[in-house]
Amino acid sequence: MKRYLKNVLTLAVVFTTSIIYSQQKHYFETGIYLIGADFSYERNLSSKFSIKASLGYNGSIYKTNEHIFVLQPNIIVQPRFYYNKDKRNSKGKNTEYNSANFFSLNLEYLTSELNISNAGFYEPELFTIGTGWNLRRNITNTKFVYEFSTGIVYNYNINRIYSEDDKLKPYINFRLSYILN
Repeated sequence: MKRYLKNVLTLAVVFTTSIIYSQQKHYFETGIYLIGADFSYERNLSSKFSIKASLGYNGSIYKTNEHIFVLQPNIIVQPRFYYNKDKRNSKGKNTEYNSANFFSLNLEYLTSELNISNAGFYEPELFTIGTGWNLRRNITNTKFVYEFSTGIVYNYNINRIYSEDDKLKPYINFRLSYILN
């Protein structure tokens, strides 16, 4: 639990420093995934680069003898490169709230504390790193945004309980969010 609190406090310091010293656009948003929900903050570092940090619950479904549903607290830091933002601008397409395609580096910490499961299932403490291709669009000039993400991640099991969790895995996700500011 101490390590979890230390990570949350470090992330809070990074958020605060970023807010104070940057003059670029930023967005607070809350979102829901296919399985899970989060609160996030994205800061534009330039017209093509941004960094996004999220705090939430990541969901998983497993099929053993029964269907097991698990929600696990997570922290995500995601540097983003919006490669087609200028092209969308030149064509007069909407780029509000970073509506563009982007590549990302995904760094995620999933804690084993505060897991929620329908079968008392224990999800180990993991650190994941991966890359992704993402599509982000604003829904008809509102504050609603959707993202589609796909890529590859490497899971590293911190507690070394289940060594088979250390492996490359594909991922795919869909997120619907609302911009709060």
